[in-house]
Amino acid sequence: MFDHSAKYFEKMAEDMNVTIKIPRPTKRSLQASAKSNAVVGAGLLAGGVLLSSKAMFTLGIIGLAGATALHYQLKD
Repeated sequence: MFDHSAKYFEKMAEDMNVTIKIPRPTKRSLQASAKSNAVVGAGLLAGGVLLSSKAMFTLGIIGLAGATALHYQLKD
């Protein structure tokens, strides 16, 4: 997914005669991001439930969804 997006934007920039190089994340950085998203997402989700905060609960769901997406990105 990241590589596809990076290639798309690099191609767009090339079409406009601008040279850019978008860095690709390493497997290690993706793993760290997935773990931190999961921890923060779980914390926000728990805080949202305990404090009855819809905003925290929603952010927790988004964080866990991001961690899941990164996990599947790593499997490819």
